[in-house]
Amino acid sequence: MNILILSHSFLHNGKEATEITINSFARELEEKGHTVHIIPEKSILKTIQKARKLKKEKNISFDVIHGFSAAPLLATKVILTKLLVSRKARTVQTIKSYSKHFFGSLYFSPLLNLIDHVTVSTNQFKKKLVQCGCLNKKIQLIRSHIDTKKFVPLNQRELKQKYGYGDKKIIFYYGSFYRTKGVPELLKASQRIVQGNPNTILLICPRHSVDQDIQELTKSLNITDRVKFVTENVNIVEYLNLADVLVLPYTSMIGTEGNPSCLIEAAACKIPIVTSNFPELREIFTPEKEVLMADPGNIQELEQKIIEILSNPLLAQKRAEQAFRKTKQFDIQKITPEFINIYSS
Repeated sequence: MNILILSHSFLHNGKEATEITINSFARELEEKGHTVHIIPEKSILKTIQKARKLKKEKNISFDVIHGFSAAPLLATKVILTKLLVSRKARTVQTIKSYSKHFFGSLYFSPLLNLIDHVTVSTNQFKKKLVQCGCLNKKIQLIRSHIDTKKFVPLNQRELKQKYGYGDKKIIFYYGSFYRTKGVPELLKASQRIVQGNPNTILLICPRHSVDQDIQELTKSLNITDRVKFVTENVNIVEYLNLADVLVLPYTSMIGTEGNPSCLIEAAACKIPIVTSNFPELREIFTPEKEVLMADPGNIQELEQKIIEILSNPLLAQKRAEQAFRKTKQFDIQKITPEFINIYSS
């Protein structure tokens, strides 16, 4: 099959979930004998122009047009590309998260009824789409994927020596500074931990430059020398394996995948995790059994959960092992055939 994947755009820095997951998905489809083209473009007009150019240059027609977005309204990109470029193509729209933009409102969900198949990664999201007007029969639950051959446990001691961290304890975060990701809460929750433990640091790998308000907050908390921001491109698998605990302190699920890739990637590397207590996340991991969860925005509880992991290596290892066992259900080799079945239906 000739498959056209449309994304609203993504960064090219190796740290953004959308880039990692779509590229790995495309590779897996190609390994299974399909031809894949990706157009990461915000503009609907430019998307259609690029799709037409591809069709003409490659002398092909598209069998499937598959859109990835956080907004139901962006299904128009798939719908119009089908109408204006490849009328016989089957259409799929994957809604990966709750949009942070006004035009990402779920009230545009009835538009999804013009798509052949809609996929979501959580039952919570499916319920909300149905409540807002998308037909239940249109929606299929397909979990987000990671490449479990890429995200694997590595020798932490060797990596800490390689990157110059020696025997330091590392609290780790990677991803966006968008407000609902909870980075200010993480800085505040880590303040007393890193100030009281000279051997502990907070390592942050943002997918873009460090925001001014984040720099000012770090300074006001008097932890500038205890926090390291790494903004250049990194080997994210190695950086994950440096961590003694990954902290994903979401204050809301808006702008975050229902199955956050960072969460599953860390579990696949057997890294202990502290995150926020949301219904979507409880669909993936069980609180206090596989990961530790704090109430969203509760800085004191977040601090306690981080300390619990850092101060009890046996507990941390047990939680990490239990979470690791679940990651196989998110493996790209399991998820990709589920999409191929949709493409073929």
